[in-house]
Amino acid sequence: MTDKEPVRIRKATIEDDGESLSARLEIHNDSGSTVHFIAAVRQLLYDPASRQLTVRLSDHGLAELPFQPPFEVQPPMAAVDAHGRREITVKLPRHLTRVEPGPSIVQLPAHEATTVNIEVGWSDRAFYRDPRGKGGGMRAQLKKWERRVAAYQCRGIAKKGPPSQPPSTPPAAAPAAR
Repeated sequence: MTDKEPVRIRKATIEDDGESLSARLEIHNDSGSTVHFIAAVRQLLYDPASRQLTVRLSDHGLAELPFQPPFEVQPPMAAVDAHGRREITVKLPRHLTRVEPGPSIVQLPAHEATTVNIEVGWSDRAFYRDPRGKGGGMRAQLKKWERRVAAYQCRGIAKKGPPSQPPSTPPAAAPAAR
């Protein structure tokens, strides 16, 4: 591989429609072979002090679960052909819920983020879960599968205006021609 990253998020836009957030990502593959990436959010973090939202489509850096769940669902995957690009959109909640000591439940206004960090885990081979459990659970297998993480930072969240409303009264009908 060269010093230049072969897989990059070239463009990302985050929109707030008042009900949810939408992250539209444009992923480019400058390598000579198809690459595969996780196409679903695996973790969301929001820091209200810095107003920074982190969106991870990656298992990199996530702690292993203290127990093996009875079943695990593989996250959706997508591919980008050699020297190609792929656009995906993922939905995000406007508010994140965090349990804090006490215990208390805190609603965090993720839609107020001024900086959004996006991470996408990718590999040059397709992911196939080992159902025998060798290599650990799903998260451990995904961590081993991920070759690298493409990262992107964007400023702010665009507010999407309300849909245009039809006029409240219909225009006056023209008199019938005789």
